[in-house]
Formats: sequence, C-alpha cells, structure tokens
Amino acid sequence: MVVDLAELKRINAWLQAAAAARTQADEGYVFELFALPAEGTVEDALARYTAGTNWQVSVSDATWSEVEAALGLWFGETAEASEVLSALFASATKVRRLEISAPPGEWLKPWYEASWDDFILASPKGRVLLHLGVSD
Repeated sequence: MVVDLAELKRINAWLQAAAAARTQADEGYVFELFALPAEGTVEDALARYTAGTNWQVSVSDATWSEVEAALGLWFGETAEASEVLSALFASATKVRRLEISAPPGEWLKPWYEASWDDFILASPKGRVLLHLGVSD
C-alpha cells in the first residue's frame, strides 16, 4: 500500500472531516482514499472496483502538478491539507488519473458524482485510489 493502514485511516479521517465541513443541504461532498488490490494490473483492480456498474473506465498517466491543481480546487491552501496529503505522496512513485463515463445514451448506474477528480497513486508497496467528489 502507498501508506500503512494507520496512516490510511488518519488520512481518511481528515478527508471525511473536510468533506463534512463542505457539505450543505443541496451538496454532498465525498473525499476518500481506497486501497486497491496490489495484485494484477491497475485495470484488473478497477474492474473489481467497478463490478456491477455500467461505468466505462479509462486510466491515463497524470503529473504531480495535475494532482496539486485538483487538490487546490477541492481544499484550498491549508497547512493541514498540505501535511496530510504530503504523507500520502511521500512514498508514491506514480500517479494516474481515473476517468469514469457512462455508455453513450445512458446515465452512470449507480450514480457516481456530479463532479469529481480521481487519482490512482502507486508505490512499490501497492496502490490507492484518491476520490474527491461532490453531488447535488
């Protein structure tokens, strides 16, 4: 895993608190970090993650500046965000963007989010999916 289990729980607690602080009556934020299976390819892991959906997924290489830009949009520039996310990126060696779409003429089933950014962070220890989303 990119981070150990205790660190994963700590980061998720911060992400969930940040999401709760932004949630309003007509908008629900979800910020989460998921451990993805380390065995097989990223595509194999995502097939398990999306099983039972009609989601079409694609993965592309991303740059750290893309991740930093997305994080800036979702969290702004806070010291706590920097500390928590620095721990996450400290051991990551590769980052990829996850795109999710519906088949032509269909809606995502089940519904995913109104807007989101998803990144897969990989290290020699494994991989995690960072999900940042909002629905209205």
